[in-house]
Amino acid sequence: MLRVCHIIASWGLVILLSATGRSQVDKPVPPTYWHIRAGLIGYIQVKEELKLSDDQTQKIKGAANTHTKEFWDKLNDPEFPLKQRRKLLDDYWARIRTFAPNEYLNAEQAVRFRQMQLWVLGHKAFNEPDVAKELKLTEPQRNALKTIEGEFSNALYELTLNKDSFGTIQRDKTNETMQEERKQLNDLIAAKEKECRAALTEEQRTRFDQMRGPKFENARATLGAMLTTTFP
Repeated sequence: MLRVCHIIASWGLVILLSATGRSQVDKPVPPTYWHIRAGLIGYIQVKEELKLSDDQTQKIKGAANTHTKEFWDKLNDPEFPLKQRRKLLDDYWARIRTFAPNEYLNAEQAVRFRQMQLWVLGHKAFNEPDVAKELKLTEPQRNALKTIEGEFSNALYELTLNKDSFGTIQRDKTNETMQEERKQLNDLIAAKEKECRAALTEEQRTRFDQMRGPKFENARATLGAMLTTTFP
């Protein structure tokens, strides 16, 4: 786990700068987003499935913009301590992760949005506090899941070693290369989820499937969830 910290930290910063940096003001927003600063709920796919109203989108957009401005104001403050910038970045991602459901969505939307998050998180979903509580995971099961996550981190380190911007579109990277990188990551995620499910009882697996609801797929969001310390 420790030896991938530098990859995770750098990826968090890269994604953050590309998604929220001031240099993005004059650049076109990717067609997959309706608001790039809003995390998962900022995807057009999510907006359409949740049937967000104009009022909801305006409130979410306003809150996301305020959140981003607060972050950059601190980051650009010459008096802001350098040693606190890592924590600032972690706090930023943590706020994005918990952004939207309770405050801006109705009850039905909030349930489905949480299901989307669990799908995007892949095997990492089993370590979510609400999931662990609902499944009544035992201590041995928690330890087994933690071990699997550690193995995933090590495998991810080997997979991304010396590969800049793994799984993303770059000028010097062919589409075939990007797709192959994403396939490698998806295969790794699927393998680790299978191992996690094997650590559960049949009853727990059934309950988890109920918690996730209908299948939701978003390759870009999953990529972000795997390559950063917190949810995209």
